[in-house]
Order: sequence, then structure tokens, then C-alpha cells
Amino acid sequence: MAHLKRVEAPLRYLTKSLAKKAISCPRKLVYATNPTYGRKFDPMKQHLSKEGERFGNYCKGLFPGGIEIGRDISFERRNNAPMLEVDLIDETKRLLMGEEEEEQIVLFEGAVQHGGLFVRPDVLVKTKNKQSNQTELQIIEIKSKSWDSRHTVESKMLTLKKSIRSTFLPYLQDVAFQTLVLRSAFPDFHISSWLMMPDRAKKLKDTLAKDGTAQSIDDSVAAVVNVDDLVEKVLNGKISYPGTKKPQHFTKAISHFSDIINKETSVVESSLSPPIGSQCMSCEYKLKDA
Repeated sequence: MAHLKRVEAPLRYLTKSLAKKAISCPRKLVYATNPTYGRKFDPMKQHLSKEGERFGNYCKGLFPGGIEIGRDISFERRNNAPMLEVDLIDETKRLLMGEEEEEQIVLFEGAVQHGGLFVRPDVLVKTKNKQSNQTELQIIEIKSKSWDSRHTVESKMLTLKKSIRSTFLPYLQDVAFQTLVLRSAFPDFHISSWLMMPDRAKKLKDTLAKDGTAQSIDDSVAAVVNVDDLVEKVLNGKISYPGTKKPQHFTKAISHFSDIINKETSVVESSLSPPIGSQCMSCEYKLKDA
């Protein structure tokens, strides 16, 4: 009797959004990867999401010449199909690893993968330091949370005990996750980490383009804030989440989440037993109606 060849299931990537859910409650990995569970409609979250999208589009307008990954119409015409994740990854790598002499390359929603981790940074900026001849890759995460550039990063984002304030921790974990992936995917590049936020200390100048977007970051109401030191603090630190008896190293937790979601469904279910706690009150998941 002929042996049947086992077909390997495609790798399921741990994305930034899945990692964020897992940190808030690992059980959400079960819900987010199982169509049996639906999500509650939250009008406030939808409103905030739309506002964030509007600010994101505004910020992209501050990078003239930026390339939106996944908008290659010629690819769709040639293949009669939209771009898949592997195509997005290939396009991003081709643009970042090319030998073009451009001083700066800007990508929107670039696709970067390493192992079981996958990210699509809001903005990637590739530049070359002529003095050191080193290539820098800036990860710019756009957030609609207000910022005030009259204060230092340390005074706004750190407590008196030098721990990261809870109001900024999720944003810094987002950037740290992306930094972790890009360092592994592009080891020869210097990776720097930034947050782009509306700056209450700035006033919009009158130098606007015809479409209403600012012509430069200096003329805009946005601030680009370097958070390299705080990202290192996240990557080298520990996190606590529901179900853990003691804090776990951030990178080890990410690796664990990545491994878990690629197990059999029954293994995922049993490995991520639901920890009952205050987080359950605000959980967005529920069983779909039969």
C-alpha cells in the first residue's frame, strides 16, 4: 500500500496585532485564529480606528515619493491575482536591498518576515550615512496619541522609578516587536525606532500642498520621536500577562506565542487555558450565534 505524503500546513505568522492580543491575554490567540469566535462591535473603537487611519494617511503625505507596498497593479495584471504575503515580502526586500544610488527610500506598509514573525511597519525609511557608510533603516510607527515636544521622552514616557508608563507601553511594545523582526531580517542594517504622533506644541503652518497635506514634517502638526532607548528597555525586559506565574522575557514570550499558534488546534486550545480575570470584562471576543 502506497504511503500518503503528508502535506505540511502553511506557516501561520505571529503579527504585531496577534502579539499585542497575546500580551493582553494569551487566550486571545485561540479566539483570533479560530473563525468560531466573533468580535463584539465597539463603536468607540471603530471611531478611534478611523481617526487613526486619517492621521496615518496625513503622515504618509509628509513623505513625498514614498512607495505603498502591495499596490503594484502591473503584478495583478500579469498574474491575474492580488499579491500574496510572499509577494509583498519579496517586493519589500527587492526595494530595500537594491543597489540604487537614491539617498532615501521610503516604503509604506512594507512587509518583513523572519521565521514565524511578520510585520508591516507604517513607514520604513532607508538612508545611508556617507561618513560611516552604514545603512540605516528607520521604523516609524504612526500613533494618533497626542504628544508634546516641549517635554523630553524620558519625562513623558518614564515614571519616577524609570519604568515605562502604562499609557505608552503598548506603543513601545509595538515598535519593539517590529524592531526585533527587522534586526533579524536585515542584520547588516542599523535599525532605529521612532513614533510619529500629533504634537500639541506645534501649530500648522500655512505651507500646505494643494491636497491639504503639509509639504514637510517641520510644517506639519506631527512629531517624529526617537525611542531607541525605550525599545531596548522593552526588548531586554520582562512582561507579565494573564496566566503567567512570574514575568517572562519579552523576546522569549514572543517566540513562545509564535510556536503555539502553529500547533494543532487542540494543542493550542489546551496550551492556552483561559485565565479568568478582570481582562475578561473588556474582551472583544464571543462565540458566534449558531
